Amino acid sequence: MAFTFKGEHSSNYFKVEQSYTRSITAPIDIETIDLPSVPGGLMMGQNMGMLTFTIPVLIAADSKGALRAKVRDISKWLRSDKPEPLVFDDEDQLTYQAVFYDKSDIEELATYGKATITFLAPDPRAAGASHTQQIAGLSMGSTDTDKNDFETGMLVDVNAGEVEDGNGYLELEQSGTDYNGVISTSWDVGTLTDVERVGDTLQLAKSGQDVQNKVTTTAEWNNAVDISNTKGLKNNLVLSNLPKYTFRDGMDSYTTTGWLVAGPSFSGNPVTQFSGYTRLRSEVGTDHTDSLRRQTSVTWPLTMDFLARTDNSGVRVYCSNGINRYDIFLPNTNDKWKWFRVVFGTSQANLYEFGNTTPIASDDPDPTSLSERYGWYFGDSQSGEIEFDAIYVANNNDMGAPSETLWTGYCIHQIDLSALGTLRDSVITFDFEKRTATLDPMNNTVIVETRVSTDSGGTWSAWEERQSGDTANSALTSGSTWGASSLLEHRVTLESLDPGFGAEVDFVDVQITSAYVSSGNRVSPNITSVQQVGTAAEAVFSWEDETPEGTSVRAFTRVALDGTNFSAWEEVQNGGEIPGVVGEDLSSAVFQYRFDLATTSDETPIVNQATYDFSTAYKPSGTRTAPGEDISSLGTIGSSSITWNETGPGTVIVETSVDGGATWQQATKNQPIPNMPSDSTGVTVVVRATLNQDSLDTTPRLMSISWTVSQLTNTTVNNEGGEPTAPLFRATIGKNIDYFQVIHVETGKQIYLNHSFVTGDMVEIDCSLAKVRKNGVLIMESLSLNSRWIVLEPGENNFDFQPSGTSEVYIEWVDKWL
Repeated sequence: MAFTFKGEHSSNYFKVEQSYTRSITAPIDIETIDLPSVPGGLMMGQNMGMLTFTIPVLIAADSKGALRAKVRDISKWLRSDKPEPLVFDDEDQLTYQAVFYDKSDIEELATYGKATITFLAPDPRAAGASHTQQIAGLSMGSTDTDKNDFETGMLVDVNAGEVEDGNGYLELEQSGTDYNGVISTSWDVGTLTDVERVGDTLQLAKSGQDVQNKVTTTAEWNNAVDISNTKGLKNNLVLSNLPKYTFRDGMDSYTTTGWLVAGPSFSGNPVTQFSGYTRLRSEVGTDHTDSLRRQTSVTWPLTMDFLARTDNSGVRVYCSNGINRYDIFLPNTNDKWKWFRVVFGTSQANLYEFGNTTPIASDDPDPTSLSERYGWYFGDSQSGEIEFDAIYVANNNDMGAPSETLWTGYCIHQIDLSALGTLRDSVITFDFEKRTATLDPMNNTVIVETRVSTDSGGTWSAWEERQSGDTANSALTSGSTWGASSLLEHRVTLESLDPGFGAEVDFVDVQITSAYVSSGNRVSPNITSVQQVGTAAEAVFSWEDETPEGTSVRAFTRVALDGTNFSAWEEVQNGGEIPGVVGEDLSSAVFQYRFDLATTSDETPIVNQATYDFSTAYKPSGTRTAPGEDISSLGTIGSSSITWNETGPGTVIVETSVDGGATWQQATKNQPIPNMPSDSTGVTVVVRATLNQDSLDTTPRLMSISWTVSQLTNTTVNNEGGEPTAPLFRATIGKNIDYFQVIHVETGKQIYLNHSFVTGDMVEIDCSLAKVRKNGVLIMESLSLNSRWIVLEPGENNFDFQPSGTSEVYIEWVDKWL
C-alpha cells in the first residue's frame, strides 16, 4: 500500500508492492513480580513499545545511472532527525509520527531494483482528527454580602448594617430614634401637690416642719432661757460653782504627782499604791516617823480638801510655810470614806468634816525649820493606816467652812413647736462623761428632763425625766397636733459629790418629725423628646419605689398626639406598656406621667427612680435597587441563576429586570433569572429587593444576595479516538484572579497554578509537552506539587475550572489510535 511521508507521496519515487509487513500492535512488555508460595506471578502493569512498518518497494528507471540517481533522491527524502508524518493510503485519516529506520540492499535487475524500507514510530498511536472546543466561559454577576455592598444602589426605607463577624445585612429603616427617659434627681420639677423632693427621691410632704434642735457648742449651751451654776465650756456643759483648786490629785499614781515618802524604820515601804487610791501605814516602834508629803510652794492661807479613811486617830495632817508649821490629828473614820477640809490660816488651822461648819480640830502655828510642804505622818508612838482617794489644794485661798456636800446646777433650753403640725415621732438623745477623782463614779449625776406648753409658756406640764433614746416627752404622741403657742423645754441638771470634778455633757439633741399628709401627686412637665421616636413599636414605664406597710405608689400616663389635646389619664403598671402609644405617630406628640402617693400609716412611700422607654418602629416596607450591570460582552448566554439568604420575621421579595429596570419579574430563589434572553446584546441586569415587616418591632434581614449569568459552553469533551490523548488548554483571563485551576472530573486529576493573573493574560497548558506558559513565557514554578498532567480518556471527559466564570478556556486535542 502506497504512503505519504514528509508530505510527499511514495509514488514519486517507487512503487510499493501489494504485500508489506505491518505489526498488529506495538510490542507489549508485561511487568510481573513473583510471590512466595503463589503459582505464577502477579501482574503489575504493562508497557507498550514502538511500532515498525516494513515496506517492499520496486524502483524503476530508464537506465542504471538513472536508477542510482533515484536511489540517492529516495535516501535524501527518507532521512530525518525527528519523527515526521507518515500516512498510508488505506488509512489516510490517520497519521503516524515515524522515522526512516532501515532499508535492505537494493537488488538491481537491469534498470529497476527491489528494496525493503522500514519505518519506526516511537509513538505507536496514529493521530486522527484534530479538535478545538470552548470548554469554559466568562460569567458576570454580583454578590452582596457586606455592609459596603448593601450600601450601593438606591435605598428607600432600608439600611445596611454589619454583624460581629464582618458580614453585612440589609434591614428596614426605623421610623425614628429610640428615646429613653429617666428621672432620678429632679423630682422638684413639674407640678407637685402635697409631695416633695427629699434628697434624690419623691415622698409625701410633711403636715408641718420637722424640729431639729441640737445643743452642743459653747455658745449654744450658754444661750439658755434659764441657767444656774452651769456654763458652756469647750463645747460641753459643766458645773460653774465647783471650788477652784491649784492642785488636784486622784491618788492613783502618787509617785508621778510629786509625793515623797519618809521612813521606814521597819521592813517595807510605808506607802502602798492601789488602783485609784494610796495607803500610808505605820507600825509601833521607836524613833521613827512615816510620812507622805509634797514639798512645794506654800502660801497661807491654804485650803486642803481630801477624801480619806482611817482605822486610828494617830495620823496627823501638817503644813509648813518654811517659818511655822501646823499639826492636826485626824479622827478615826472606822474605815469609812469621808471628805475633810483643813484650812491653814495665817494664825490658826481648822479641820472640818464636809457638811459641818464647826471645826473638829484646831492648831496654832509653831516655829519650824522644815521647808515649805504639806502632808500626813505617823509619829514615833503611833501606828495604823490612812488611805487617800482624792486630794485637792488651793494655795493662798481660805475657802472657809465646808457647808456643802453636793454641788448642783442646771440649764434650760426652749424649742418652738408652732410649725410642727401633726406629729409622727420624736426622740431625745444626749451624751455625757462622768468625771471624778474618786473611786465612786456615782459621785456625778446628770438628769435630763422635758416639759411642754401649749400657751406660749403660760402653763407647763410637769418635768419628766428622759433617758437618751426616749421620746422627747410623753405628750408628744404620734398623731398629736401642735400649732401656734406650742413649746418644748429640756432641762439638764448636773450634780456632783466630788468638789474637784463634775460631769461634762457633750450634747442634747431633740428630733421631732412631722407626720406625712395622707396623699399627694406629682405631674411631670411636658415631655416632647418622644417626638424623635416617630412611630412607636414599644413604650414601657417602670419605676423603683419603697412602699412600707400602709403606703402605696400608683403611676398614670397620658399623651397628646397632636401636641395639644391630651388623652385621659390611664394607670400603668410597673414595667407595663404605656397606653395609647404603640403604633402611633409621635412626631408631634407630648407625653406626661403622674405619680400618686398615699399612706394610711406614719410612713411615706418613696419613689427613687422612674424610666420611660420608647422604642421606634420599623417602617412597614423598604426596597434596595442594586446598580445595574451591562452583560452585553458575554455574547451567547448559556445559563443564569439567582439566590439570596434572609433571616427574621417578615418577608423578602426579589425582582429582576433584564432591560435596565424598565420591566420587572419576581425571581425564585436558586432558579434562573426570569426572561433572560439567549443573546446578551443590550442586556442590563438589575436586581431589586423589597423587605416587608410583619410586626412593628421586627424587621427581616437580607443577609446576602447573588446572581450570575454565564456564557454558553460545553464542559464535556468526547475523545472519539481509541486511545488516551494529551490535551492543550488555552485560556484568556477575563478577571483578575490569584490562581487558575483545571480539574478532570472523572479522574480527579488537577492542574493548579498558584499565580496572579490579570485581565487579558493568555495561559497555555500543554499536557503532551508538560509545559505551562503565560503570555508565551514559561511559568513552571507556579505549578503546585499536587498537580498531575491530564489525559483525555476515550469517550466523555468532563472538566471544572476555578475560579468559575473568570476565563474563556479552549481545549485542543487529537484523536489517537493503535
